Amino acid sequence: MSSERALPWATSLCHRCAVGPRFVHTQTSTFILCPVHPNKYPPQPVQSCAYFKPPCASVSEDDEPQS
Repeated sequence: MSSERALPWATSLCHRCAVGPRFVHTQTSTFILCPVHPNKYPPQPVQSCAYFKPPCASVSEDDEPQS
């Protein structure tokens, strides 16, 4: 048996957020805890969020393409 669990609500925006959601597991449920959202456990799956922070881009602002 694998010790890793599948991501709950795989389509949720939470999984791509740089804030770093935490997973709270009980015997029967899994919850996604958001450290910045006023509702610490937003209803899933989240499709849009005012608190969403995209992961760091691999290109910095100083490295903008030249035209």
